[in-house]
Order: sequence, then structure tokens, then C-alpha cells
Amino acid sequence: MKHAPAATAVFICGHWPLNPARSTLIYIHGAGEFCAVAGPVRIERSGNTVALDLPGHGRSGGSACKRIEDYAAG
Repeated sequence: MKHAPAATAVFICGHWPLNPARSTLIYIHGAGEFCAVAGPVRIERSGNTVALDLPGHGRSGGSACKRIEDYAAG
């Protein structure tokens, strides 16, 4: 697993760099969780996997939003 910070967000990839010839599945965790919850679910052999920490969760900086719509607008 590759842990990579990006600005104020943190994500984990099955392999880095991502293979542009493969499909990519992005995991987005639920409220109160963080990217490690995607760890048991793997498809690295057939595609790229990326699990991210939303702002204010796990190792990501920033503040957590109160509503899903606020994450989408950000």
C-alpha cells in the first residue's frame, strides 16, 4: 500500500503510480471513518484502487463538513 498526502487530503493506493491502462476504483468512506476501512477490499490485480480520507478525517487536514452536500460543493 502507498500512502500519499495531497494538499489537505490523504489517500491510500494499492499501487503507485496508478496504471493509466487500467480502470480506477475510488473508495469514499462514510461519516466518522477514514481511508483504512477500504483495506480489506482489493482489486489491485485487475485495476487501480484509491481510498481517500475526507477533510477532517484520518490523517487529512482541514475541517470535517456537516453535510454531504458540503463535500460535493468543496
